[in-house]
Amino acid sequence: LRYSLLRDNMPKQAPLPSNPMEGYNVVVHEYNSSENRVAEVYMKKMGEYRIYNFFFQPMKTYPHRFLILFACLFVPLFPIIIIPALIIVIIQYELSYRIYIENANRVPDPFQNMIFSPDLCRITNNNNRYYEVSIRDLEGLSFNFDVIRSLRMREIQGKIRFMSFLPTEDLISSI
Repeated sequence: LRYSLLRDNMPKQAPLPSNPMEGYNVVVHEYNSSENRVAEVYMKKMGEYRIYNFFFQPMKTYPHRFLILFACLFVPLFPIIIIPALIIVIIQYELSYRIYIENANRVPDPFQNMIFSPDLCRITNNNNRYYEVSIRDLEGLSFNFDVIRSLRMREIQGKIRFMSFLPTEDLISSI
């Protein structure tokens, strides 16, 4: 297998963001690259809000939710701080949701030009990586016929550039 790694957007073992907005932004960033973009239509990134990040982690688990509820009921002044912060988080969520809807209307399938290839990701120990392969070496890759046909349509001067990805549970659940 002859390939050249074009660009590393993330370190080899980079953990994907656990925040759904940041996970979505990873997908948007990869889609907006020239190898993955469809018909020069760009997607917008969601804002990355610190208050949302601060509340998202504790609210993922039931014990933390219970502790926050308990503190609101029994700790004086705690609701005065938490309630305005939660209102800000809801506003941030709504703004991000509007961006998501706008992107979904513009680009129904952001993964359309990305190559889902668990084998290539495992062999090279890379995920979300960009490769440049000569047209003659394309047959040596373990892609199905439809993928090879779509890759051949991207040929420029005998070379094909593509991104290989293997989604993880964090990325899948955040989309």
